[in-house]
Amino acid sequence: DQDGNWEIYTIASDGSGTPLNLTNSPSGDTQPDWFRSGGLLGGSEWIVFTSDRDGNLEIYIMAADGSELRNVTNNSANDSQPAATRGNGTILFTSDRDGNQEVYSIYEDGSGLVNLTNNPANDSLPAWSSDGDWIAFTTNRDGQSEVYVMNKDGEELYNVTQNPAEDYSWTWR
Repeated sequence: DQDGNWEIYTIASDGSGTPLNLTNSPSGDTQPDWFRSGGLLGGSEWIVFTSDRDGNLEIYIMAADGSELRNVTNNSANDSQPAATRGNGTILFTSDRDGNQEVYSIYEDGSGLVNLTNNPANDSLPAWSSDGDWIAFTTNRDGQSEVYVMNKDGEELYNVTQNPAEDYSWTWR
């Protein structure tokens, strides 16, 4: 928020140099995730992120240098919390397009939209396993916040935190 709104910057990994503003927009640009294209975009490095530049939250991608900006989701719903796989071109995200939060997948070119969770509970915060075969996410389908995992097709669903506490944060190892 160096210029009064949320932007996406890059800087050298050692912290040297001047941060480079990649988005440079009056809108809010947040939740970046760096990925290598699965081939649909030429196999180069890209950044997926959330932006409200169209009046609602959408999933965008841009080349790692900030060029080639593209709206991947392009609809009137709120889409956020993107997570990209490393190499197969699939992006996970949370959307309220069916009336509640669900975890969706979409290809980096905007094709192949799939609702992976499809239930009346709120499902959010999706993350890929390192091998790209599993997805962890937070849900309240058991009446409280729990962490679940499912395979990449939205099947084989498991509650991995089954306890009376509210569970929100997790990471793959």
